[in-house]
Amino acid sequence: MNHQLDVALAEIGKTEQYRAAVNQIMIEFHLCNEEILRLKQLIELDRTGLAGSLVECRKVVDGYSWLANGAWGSYELERQTEATLRREISSAFDEILRIVEDGLVRSSQRVTDAFKRPLQGKLSFPEEDNEKAAGVATQSSVSPP
Repeated sequence: MNHQLDVALAEIGKTEQYRAAVNQIMIEFHLCNEEILRLKQLIELDRTGLAGSLVECRKVVDGYSWLANGAWGSYELERQTEATLRREISSAFDEILRIVEDGLVRSSQRVTDAFKRPLQGKLSFPEEDNEKAAGVATQSSVSPP
C-alpha cells in the first residue's frame, strides 16, 4: 500500500512540476508577445513621425512649383537666367535636406526614447483572460524578468 501511495505522490509531484513549467512558458510567451506589440508600435511611431517630414517636404516642393511649370514667378525679365534657376533649385533642395535631416533626427530620438522604456513586468492578456493570467502569474514559482 505504501508503494502505491508513493507512486501516486510522485505523479502528483510531476504534475505540479509540469504545471509550473507550463505556467512559466505562458508567462514568457505573454511577455514576448507584449514585446512584439511594443516593437510594432515603435515601427508605427517611426512611420508616423517620418510621414510628418514628408508632408513638410511636399509643402516645400509646392512652394517651388513655378519651377516645374516653367513660370518665373515674380522674377523680372533680366533676372530670368540659368543662375537664378540654379539658385532657386539649390534653395529648394537645401530646404528639403534640412527637413529630411531634422525629421530623421526627431524620429530616431523619439524611437530611441520609446525603445528604452522597459517593460514594467506586467503581462498583457486579452481582457477576458486577465483574471486567469493573474492567477497563472502568481501560481508560478518563477517571477517574470
